[in-house]
Amino acid sequence: MTYEAYYKHYEDRGFHFDRGLLTSYCLSLRTKPFVILSGISGTGKTKIAQFFSAPALAASQNTPPAAAPAVPTVAPSGNWIIMTVTDGIVSGDGRANFKYSDLDALLSPAEMVLIQPRIDQLRKSGAEDNICDPFEFTIETPDGQVLKAMAYLQRASSPLLRVRFKSKRGETEYDSTSYFAKNYKQGTVLRLEKIADKRLRIVSVDNKDVIAKAQELEKEERKHVKNSCFISVRSDWTDATPLFGYYNLVDQRYHTTPALNFILLAHEHPEMPFFLILDEMNLAKVEHYFSDFLSCLESRYLADGKLTQEPVHLHSDSGWLNTNNDYFDFIAPTLTLPPNLFVTGTVNIDESTYMFSSKVLDRANVIELNDVDINSYGSGATQAGASTFVLKEFPDLSKFELPHKADFQNILPDAKTFFTATHAILEKHHLHFGYRVINEVSRFVLNAQTYCEAHDGLLNQAIDRQMVQKVLPKLNGPQSKLDIPVRELLTLIVTGAQGAAMKWAAVEALEPETTKFPLTAAKLQRMSKSLTLNGFANFIE
Repeated sequence: MTYEAYYKHYEDRGFHFDRGLLTSYCLSLRTKPFVILSGISGTGKTKIAQFFSAPALAASQNTPPAAAPAVPTVAPSGNWIIMTVTDGIVSGDGRANFKYSDLDALLSPAEMVLIQPRIDQLRKSGAEDNICDPFEFTIETPDGQVLKAMAYLQRASSPLLRVRFKSKRGETEYDSTSYFAKNYKQGTVLRLEKIADKRLRIVSVDNKDVIAKAQELEKEERKHVKNSCFISVRSDWTDATPLFGYYNLVDQRYHTTPALNFILLAHEHPEMPFFLILDEMNLAKVEHYFSDFLSCLESRYLADGKLTQEPVHLHSDSGWLNTNNDYFDFIAPTLTLPPNLFVTGTVNIDESTYMFSSKVLDRANVIELNDVDINSYGSGATQAGASTFVLKEFPDLSKFELPHKADFQNILPDAKTFFTATHAILEKHHLHFGYRVINEVSRFVLNAQTYCEAHDGLLNQAIDRQMVQKVLPKLNGPQSKLDIPVRELLTLIVTGAQGAAMKWAAVEALEPETTKFPLTAAKLQRMSKSLTLNGFANFIE
């Protein structure tokens, strides 16, 4: 049965996009977390990206927790805290988030009385300043050690207790992260019991009931987390500072950006997907400001089953720097891109924008939105639901899987044969693609077979989408370069034969919708006509 909630989410907002296009966008993000939405202005590219985060978050929240009781038996109490050991605690900056309700387990009743008036004051003024100054507390471990930590309240609109297990520059030095790294792994759930004001003790480790309660509390916290970030690219972006910030010599602080803060937030919530939208991405040269991101994205590999990657270099200091941000108040020299981060760039091609280089197109799925049906639009009719390329279930985007060689080995023989023949044609003209593209188109096809409604034409639909999103976007140039390979690809699509270039008259008479791969055929037909009329063709129109 079709996963109607995804498509209805757009339709209820007045946007009747082709369901096949929405399916392709979803599967593209599942395959690789970088998508480019291209097309003429006003076709809804930005809306596709903006509205996607809600159904993706809903799908991740509906995933049932593994190995946990359906109803937790741990009751709320003001005398204990549930703490999940995060990546930030064991190998990062030492920051963690507790719930506002956990404050009772740390402060005395007299101190608690002073908190609410401050929250009311900040809410009234609309400010998001710290609610209280940092205060120290300690945790007794099962082996008799005493760990030091600092805590402070933030976000008056929905208060959150921020905790630091490692000191930042300018404070009395302490570091409790080494204990957690040595004794616990990421995801371990601890129960901390109050034994005195600002003093806790670890009393249980990975108790099933406590795990279930932690998952329940985390799900509630997600309601306050905004998992999408909209960034308007400016024409004066000449380096990575608009995305990743910079060190200010005047105030000697690292100045963060909305994009950097969003990436850091994604690190704090690895179980939910985060969507960064770069609107009008090509108003500036993408290679100038986005190269660090692309390099780190492509550096990912699996080591002993764990995703490993090169980090983004932020500053040259040997330690953590204070920032100008109250929430992320200090930052490391480097930053890894979290696997739950997905980036969509929207682009228009005109005299005010830059064309993408092949190395950028090679690293993305490029989805075009150029079709405008005024007749249907004016009559109120829509063909949005006509596509059979639809989801039967929504993929869990919080779990990233790196495309690899095995994906090509696992696709059906017909798909393998077609991609091999396509590669052979392009290789003759030195226009072929590399192993990365082979892995990614194969993963997309496998994802389509996993998440889409099954029917006889599904495999061809998935191949068709990947041809126009991954293989053809790099084709641009003069007639002398592209004419023969374009017509050879058309012959392959129509007859399955290799080596012969389709005659110009046959190209003109071709009806793409009658072929096995109508999207690819239509695109190649337009490119062939452009080569004939203009002597030049570019995939992105």
